[in-house]
Amino acid sequence: MGFEEKERYGQLKLTTEKFYRITGNSTQRKGVSPDVNLPSPFDPEEMGESSQSSALAYDEVEKSEFEKTNFINEKLIQKLNSKFESRLRTDDELKDLNDDLAEYREIKDKKVYSLNYEIRKKEKEDTEEKRKAVKRLAKSNGKSDKADSEDIYLEESKRILCDLIAINK
Repeated sequence: MGFEEKERYGQLKLTTEKFYRITGNSTQRKGVSPDVNLPSPFDPEEMGESSQSSALAYDEVEKSEFEKTNFINEKLIQKLNSKFESRLRTDDELKDLNDDLAEYREIKDKKVYSLNYEIRKKEKEDTEEKRKAVKRLAKSNGKSDKADSEDIYLEESKRILCDLIAINK
């Protein structure tokens, strides 16, 4: 079992430096907004750095000199998102992922549990079986020894890149 898969108790995550983008904006608390949002069980507001009271504040520094290109624009991003949304409705693997994520969110948002031992035991077993979405995402985060073709995010990223190339031909 690798280090990332082991339970890690007593560890401390410490930010010692800030990262600034070429525009001078820091990534603290705001992150980098994606142009295409892939399905995820995690809400950045709940799980991201910004959810921590100790997160470093957002700030800006003087921007670097750079030349902005018009290669990426709103129209292109809309086309990419349209193709992606179409795959979300038609691709079996993405549909399964969305179904798994919906089940995961339902379990995560559950607030009432039975106090009956047998019922609670059955609920726990059912919950464990339904955690497919997080397990699939663990594969997608490089925590699997499987081939890249099983990495859902990597595969969809390749498709989006192919869309980008095809649109700009």
